[in-house]
Amino acid sequence: MQTRASNWPESSRLRLLLAVIVLAGGGCEAQPLREAPRLEFQQGGDPKAEIEAFMHDDFAIVKNLRGLPKPVLRAFTEDGGSRLVIVNPSKEFLETDVVYDSSLPNKRLIFAGIGKNKCFVHYEQGGIARFAAIALFRLEPNEGLEPVRRTYCGPAANLQDLRSQIAKGLCSTSLMREMR
Repeated sequence: MQTRASNWPESSRLRLLLAVIVLAGGGCEAQPLREAPRLEFQQGGDPKAEIEAFMHDDFAIVKNLRGLPKPVLRAFTEDGGSRLVIVNPSKEFLETDVVYDSSLPNKRLIFAGIGKNKCFVHYEQGGIARFAAIALFRLEPNEGLEPVRRTYCGPAANLQDLRSQIAKGLCSTSLMREMR
């Protein structure tokens, strides 16, 4: 017996139509994610000593992006838009250089820490060479932000593990000066 789609319930017909549109590449994908604002990080000096000094303070650990200070969130928000260019832990992101959904970010939070006037963000960066990094920021009055340093590091399981990697000199190779 042959079943005609016109005899199917309306919800089933709509799901079938949506599946056909998606498989045909018919415009259901969100707009491509734009880059984040350009930030210039410091370079030179003694990165290991600077990072150790920065990370020596007490930090409240954050594992959800909503817990980050506004200036740090803006640094990880698309330029001229409102979408984040980083996702929460365990969320989907572009892990490799294969772009199968241009609306997905290529960064994923591992964890972050907020101190009195500073913040660090430990994250995974997807691409041709997937890696983990930390970005250090000073929080300034009136929601200002000073990018301090960005370096390869980790991935770390927790703050103690991150500090251990820093002490062993495993987090002293600076990434490119500019972050987007």
